Amino acid sequence: MESGADRLIPAESGTDINLRAQVKGRSYQACSLATRVPPAERALLLLLPPYQRGAVEVQWRLLVDKVSPEKSIR
Repeated sequence: MESGADRLIPAESGTDINLRAQVKGRSYQACSLATRVPPAERALLLLLPPYQRGAVEVQWRLLVDKVSPEKSIR
């Protein structure tokens, strides 16, 4: 993954996310979470750098909002 916004990844109501990082030829778990977003809601996952320099576990924030039904324009 590169810095900045990545492509949108549509997910069904429940999705498991597991990110791994390669450090000196070894694989480490960087992030693991299970998301359950009801159909009337949407979510944005933000991945942030680790708290401590050199650590591989990233910080994450899941922002969720409700999607209001479209109102017709007349």
